Amino acid sequence: MNISRVVLALVITAITGAGIAVGATAGVPWYAAEEAALRLSWSARPERLERCRELSAAEIAARPVHMRQAVECEVHFATYDLMVEVDGVVLDRSLVRGGGLRNDRPLYLLRHLPVTPGARRIRVEMHRREEGESSKSEPREAGEEREDDTDSAGVAERTLRGVPADTGRLARERETRRQRQLAALAPHLVLDTIVSVKPGRVLLVTYDGRGHFVLVR
Repeated sequence: MNISRVVLALVITAITGAGIAVGATAGVPWYAAEEAALRLSWSARPERLERCRELSAAEIAARPVHMRQAVECEVHFATYDLMVEVDGVVLDRSLVRGGGLRNDRPLYLLRHLPVTPGARRIRVEMHRREEGESSKSEPREAGEEREDDTDSAGVAERTLRGVPADTGRLARERETRRQRQLAALAPHLVLDTIVSVKPGRVLLVTYDGRGHFVLVR
């Protein structure tokens, strides 16, 4: 093999490798250094909304044992209105819903909005659109109870007259409902604050999973 060709190949390989290394570490300016941005980024499960009715003892007795339940529910999933304002000017207004054909999958939100540096009033609102709907999965403070879902076993006692109750199944239903309550997006979220926005910085608004927006500077 020609020695000069080997040397040339090694030189070209070294130059190409050096170029790739430099390119991989180079910064890419997404906006001018004197500008700033507001980024919204979070994922959460939409609320599970239910219209429920208690089954009669006759209806329960007519069903196979493994299909017996005290309450029958028609289920759909919440949608949300999102609005972002900076100094009273609306930068984004949109409909947000969960993924999947039934909108029952987690919703993923990502917005990147330019903001002028300085003291700015930032307001981010997200509200459930189905205001008239009852929600069995609505988040609440620790220890707070509501009459409609305090105890599945209590409902069963009123409904399963003369029908043997599967207490294990009722306990599982209650635990499943509790987990949905903890995981669901809160029906009403508002962040309203005044913040000093510095040039070249990105302010991040995210959801803490406990019913509040959080601003990270």
